[in-house]
Amino acid sequence: MPKAFLIDTTRCTACRGCQVACKEWKNLPAVPTKQTGTHQNPPDLNPFNLKLVRFSEHMVDNKVAWYFFPDQ
Repeated sequence: MPKAFLIDTTRCTACRGCQVACKEWKNLPAVPTKQTGTHQNPPDLNPFNLKLVRFSEHMVDNKVAWYFFPDQ
């Protein structure tokens, strides 16, 4: 029986819990990653990372603003 889960993106805190849940439910293996100087990890979707929370950092009014958004 197929499984699915819904994510309320208006309440996303970028905890990446949806990434972990997706990997667990689909029994996907861990994929080695490396630190590239950003919070984006893993860097992109691939056959073993089907759910991803994207990270973007910008300067807004001389302050750092972090933007997170889910990608699937």
